[in-house]
Order: sequence, then C-alpha cells, then structure tokens
Amino acid sequence: MVVGVDHALEAQMQELALRLEKEKGVEENLKLVKGGGRGHAERVNAAWRQAVQQWSKSLAERGVLEQQLARLRAATVAVGVGVDGAADLVVCNKPARLRSEFSDGVFSIDAENKVLFTDTAGKVQVVG
Repeated sequence: MVVGVDHALEAQMQELALRLEKEKGVEENLKLVKGGGRGHAERVNAAWRQAVQQWSKSLAERGVLEQQLARLRAATVAVGVGVDGAADLVVCNKPARLRSEFSDGVFSIDAENKVLFTDTAGKVQVVG
C-alpha cells in the first residue's frame, strides 16, 4: 500500500526549483548590468523588473506546491481491526515492511521521516 505520494507533484516541484534557480540567476545578472549607458539602462531596468516579477510568481507557485506536499505528508493509514502477516507499506516514499501483528491504530510519518504506528491506547512504535 502506498500513501502520501504524488510523483507528478514531486516532479513539478523539482522542475520549479530548477526554474527558480535559473530565474534568480537572470535577475542577478541583470542587476549587475543595471546602471550602464544611457538608453541602455532603461531597457535593462525594464528587463530586470520583468525578471523580478516572474521570479515572484514562481515563488508564489512554490508556496502552493509546498502546501500540497505538506498535505500529502499528513497522510495516514487507519487500521480498524488489525494487520496480520507480511505487508509492505509506503508512507511519503518511506517504505515499512510489516512482519508482525498490529492491532487497530494509525500508521503515519514523523518529522524525521520515520514510519510510526500509534495504537488506540496512544502507544507509538517506530516501524520503518
């Protein structure tokens, strides 16, 4: 079972990170060129403003994607009766090989990227 994974969203985030790096490089290069000769300065300033605007839009897009990824990380698997026997579970790209019994409870992932099982009594066990 796989939960908390969206390969398309992760690929989108990687592409955006590359685009942000490129856009920031363009903005920094134009910033260095700003203040050149007359007439030239206006064109460079206009290009620099446009680069900053595009970079700002990309930063906003990154914020939206980060929120979506955060929602994915909040994914859990609720077990109503129990898990008996061998099972493989992937939570947010972190595999957990279940080779023992688990009563009713919830599988989740913590801030350190470990798969946890919390039973109904609140006892937490690291699974992966």
